[in-house]
Amino acid sequence: MKRLLYLLIVSGLITPLSYGQSKVKLGPEVGATYVNMYQLIEGTTYTTDFQAGARIGGVVDIELGSSKFYIQPGLSFMFNNGTKSKYEEYFETYVNLPSSIHDIREYHVMTLTAPVYFVFKTGNYYESPHFMIGVGGYVGANVGGRFKQDYTTVLNGDRRTAHYDRPVYIGYVRTDDDIAIWDAGVSAMLGYEFLNGFFLRGYGSYGLMNQAPAQRKGDNMFRNIGGGISIGFLFNTKPGQTWGWK
Repeated sequence: MKRLLYLLIVSGLITPLSYGQSKVKLGPEVGATYVNMYQLIEGTTYTTDFQAGARIGGVVDIELGSSKFYIQPGLSFMFNNGTKSKYEEYFETYVNLPSSIHDIREYHVMTLTAPVYFVFKTGNYYESPHFMIGVGGYVGANVGGRFKQDYTTVLNGDRRTAHYDRPVYIGYVRTDDDIAIWDAGVSAMLGYEFLNGFFLRGYGSYGLMNQAPAQRKGDNMFRNIGGGISIGFLFNTKPGQTWGWK
């Protein structure tokens, strides 16, 4: 599945080169995100919450030999990717005193993302505004951010809390890192494009790669899920002002 996703994304970038007169437009895109991350840590499923973030980047709009079908690759930074997660366990000690464990974590990750959509646009492109519907995938690389954790134990009435607030550690070392580097998944979007070049769209995505640092352990699993809305502008959108390559 992962290899198929990579092949689809690469083909999305290469396919337009086979068209002699592909009309190409490009422009900026900014928006808000709402993301979450499923977490299985040491065999325990954590309770996770969605968190709001932002994205900024650009998009390329490539016509595939008609005014209906397009490929839209892009590149953007996503801010505050990740999740807020929590695990609580209550038990009694051998002397019947109530005890507990509380693990609260926050992942505020910056991710460089490259999505590719195969897009269908309704209506006549240069004569009226139109809807656009797209499916595709994305590849992402985590590049920075912050990690926060409050780990509290209550044992025989003694409460102790370890607090961490530091840069997020990115990599694949089980004992040192907080999140893996690479991510990839599938995505779908629905948007509306105006005649003057502005467009609005909403999208949803589902991660297919395990982002837990311990990649070879079946009891550790991080998986992204989320979506967002964005606004953008495509230059060279008026009749007679498009450009392309041969």
